[in-house]
Amino acid sequence: MQLLFTDLLVSQLTSLSTSCSILIIYYMIFSSLNPAFVILLGDFNAKSSSWYSHDITSPEGFCIESLTSFYSFSQVISVPTHILPNSSTCINLIFVDQSSIIRNSGVHSSLHPNCHHQIIYLKLNLKIDYPPPHERLVWDYNKTNVESINLAIDRFNWQNLFEGKNVNEQVYLFNKTILNIFKNFIPNKIVTFDDSDSPWVNEQIKNLIRLKN
Repeated sequence: MQLLFTDLLVSQLTSLSTSCSILIIYYMIFSSLNPAFVILLGDFNAKSSSWYSHDITSPEGFCIESLTSFYSFSQVISVPTHILPNSSTCINLIFVDQSSIIRNSGVHSSLHPNCHHQIIYLKLNLKIDYPPPHERLVWDYNKTNVESINLAIDRFNWQNLFEGKNVNEQVYLFNKTILNIFKNFIPNKIVTFDDSDSPWVNEQIKNLIRLKN
């Protein structure tokens, strides 16, 4: 599983267009890597009443909120993160593209009395729930008897099979017949797959485990 995480600092001197361009570039880079999920966090120096109800939305906040909403990101911090004697604002933010992975998030007090920025944190639920073991028909195509398959298809009475049937019934019978022919001339077996198995656990190792138990 690939996790992409970046910590951003958007300076107060950064122009509105540059701030938005940075987010777009990051998103394009991340999307090209096809990660399981993306986390953007840091000091955005932008305010929005959607993130903290006591803030007045700034132009930068409106731009960032619009872009992140367009790309289906959620912002999870909703309390002040930059605290001054006369004001409190929420400018240290965490954006995630999958809110289901979040166990908890919030703000801790700054570790230094002269630092106005509070500590933002995020706890993730990275437990993967695997599907139950399932069976699958596996074919050994390298041992296919092509000549016998062609002969069986050529000799089969297709006209009699399809006579009096509608198109849906014909498709069903065709697929069923072809599959039966393949089963006769392509070695196959039912194999049980367990997605929780490690990639290196092959059939030989499973047999040794069975012998041990």
